[in-house]
Amino acid sequence: MHEAGVSGTERIVIAEDSTPNISPVPFAGKSVLPQQQPGLNSVRVIIRRSEISGDEAIYFAKLATKFGNGEIMFTQRQNLELRGVPDGQVEPLQATLQEAGYRLKGMYMLPDVVSCVGTTMCNLAVSDTPNAYKHIMTALADNEQLMEQIGPLRINMNGCPNSCAHHWIADIGLRGCRINLENSSEEGFSVYVGGKMDGAGAIGQFLINTTANDVAATLANIFTAYLENRRNSADHFNDFANRIGTRKFKLLLDEQAATAAIEQVSQRNLTMNATFIQVVKEA
Repeated sequence: MHEAGVSGTERIVIAEDSTPNISPVPFAGKSVLPQQQPGLNSVRVIIRRSEISGDEAIYFAKLATKFGNGEIMFTQRQNLELRGVPDGQVEPLQATLQEAGYRLKGMYMLPDVVSCVGTTMCNLAVSDTPNAYKHIMTALADNEQLMEQIGPLRINMNGCPNSCAHHWIADIGLRGCRINLENSSEEGFSVYVGGKMDGAGAIGQFLINTTANDVAATLANIFTAYLENRRNSADHFNDFANRIGTRKFKLLLDEQAATAAIEQVSQRNLTMNATFIQVVKEA
């Protein structure tokens, strides 16, 4: 700065409040963002697992030229924005994208998951993130009611500890690991919660390990514990996780598992009793 001739760099002054004023989840859930230029908009598209083919790139380029000003932006969450779209072209563009199978709802919410390439392309990875991503999308992402109940949410997923997909700073971070068995190990994920980029920031804290096959069910249990114990709908997941801490969060999950086990045993007993009564009647 000094070499460039910028003045005022002779000394460093520490601010009274050095915490940056950053919104935690800007424009969460919005698929259309008005631009500063009157009458123009940015239309956001969720890209499946952050990957597009060459044919898709050509397709988006044509849409950007037809409906917008030809500009395409790639976002921090590895999604896509078509820029300079006039007000009258927003709905036709969205209809075209939806017909092509692209997801428009859920930016910075449940369906907006960031993932690394995992064991499919990385020698360092120990977990198959593309497969885990598929499980999460299939089991949870199409549940719009759940998405609206949870509200803003960032899930980042890595196949190893190297954090290419930044699992440390997500609301929920999944880090690839091996789950030890008696004579072998199984592919899995360590789950971290409470990571954030706004304010002073925070590093996600370890909550629980889960096998790769159970990753979607584990997330569903986490969401249930959150929804049943939060203060109100304005008590966002990240605030909830940081307020109660991972120890209490884990206790909530343990209580939930115990209740589910009791209900399962009770259901089994009811079935056995009904069978016994039927046998007695027949006798």
